[in-house]
Amino acid sequence: LTNTEAKDFGFSQGTIEGLDSLYSLLNVKKQEAIKATWSENLVRMLAQLSPILILIGLGSLYIEIKTPGFGIFGLLGIVCLAFVFGGQHLAGASNHLGLILFIAGIVLILVEMVVLPGTWVAGMLGIICFIAALAISTDITVPDKNEFTLGNHFAENIKDLLYISLGAMI
Repeated sequence: LTNTEAKDFGFSQGTIEGLDSLYSLLNVKKQEAIKATWSENLVRMLAQLSPILILIGLGSLYIEIKTPGFGIFGLLGIVCLAFVFGGQHLAGASNHLGLILFIAGIVLILVEMVVLPGTWVAGMLGIICFIAALAISTDITVPDKNEFTLGNHFAENIKDLLYISLGAMI
């Protein structure tokens, strides 16, 4: 329905022409727009940079796995992935599903390496959880708080993740 049709059918009491009309109708003083703080802008920027941070994090962790001991590349990988998941959470664009899948993927991969080596079941499930977590973490849209969702653009995120993986391999 249009606004005039809604009024004709009794679904609407009228149309407000703008904010000034709304303020005068409700007898409230004009409100100033809420401006984002520097920390909110920083968190949003981190959320938008998540594909690059994933690339750096995965590349660093790969280098760390291939070198003996624990060093700067392991720390860099952990910090980058923490920024990816932490930035999504702080920006309000996360419902903890990505972090839960990421941790479950790591646990399943460790189970494959330590408890059930050579079976590939836990390892493959861990890789699937890990890929799903990374795909969810590249979604920068705000999810509905009342809805359990894998993300609004999951297929696009998988495509972006494939590009990230290609860049990491190069």
